[in-house]
Amino acid sequence: MSVLTPPDSFGIVERGLFRSNMFNSSSFSFIKPLGLKTCLVLSTDPPSRSLLGFFEDCGTKFVHLGSHPNSRSLGWRPVSEELIKDGLELILDKANYPVLVMCTSGIHETGIFVGCLRKLQRWNFNSIVVEYRSFAGNKARYVNEQFIELFDLDLVTIPQNQPLWFLDQQRTMAEEDEEALRSSRTSMSSTSTGLPPSMPDILWRRASASRIRLGSNMSSRRTSNLGVPMFPSSSISPKNGSPISSGPPSSGFF
Repeated sequence: MSVLTPPDSFGIVERGLFRSNMFNSSSFSFIKPLGLKTCLVLSTDPPSRSLLGFFEDCGTKFVHLGSHPNSRSLGWRPVSEELIKDGLELILDKANYPVLVMCTSGIHETGIFVGCLRKLQRWNFNSIVVEYRSFAGNKARYVNEQFIELFDLDLVTIPQNQPLWFLDQQRTMAEEDEEALRSSRTSMSSTSTGLPPSMPDILWRRASASRIRLGSNMSSRRTSNLGVPMFPSSSISPKNGSPISSGPPSSGFF
């Protein structure tokens, strides 16, 4: 029985979408059962002959997006936005699945790429950074995280033939947005308390209850100021209405 050795930085990104470094022959037996249809290479380094031969034998289409870099136009950026854009559009096309995304280390270009995908999926940025660092470890680069944060999602054109995992996520996000919009409209229509519509319902109820209590106290004070005696009715003479005793009133007030 042969031992299956996964490539370094190997991971499952989504259903049918994988990531790794440029592995050697020791990982061929691990990768082959995945039935890859497309391999996307993001780094400038060319793959080894054995790796190219392996993908050829498996019938895997090899796409080397990082083969024509224009380093002078990159500036501070570790990779070009065009590379990430083209790669995202490729992995968002169901016709290319299953897909393996790789770079030399499996950390830098691939980490940026997956981070930008997570941004497209509307992940919290802190969660994106946590995932990136879980693969990069002590080799994490701040500039890579900065690129992910600043990447313009409007550059990406979403293909029509999207993979099922992406369609499911888009449907879920649309339902959440619709529910949030309904809640916002409900809050906007509840303006009787004069409080901001964005205030949670529980605070609306508390504020309403406070106003009711405040109104009751004010009514009691107004009644007292109209001349109603502030001592108990038991101390009033039933004949002439004069006090029975001039002493202090008992505890029973109106």
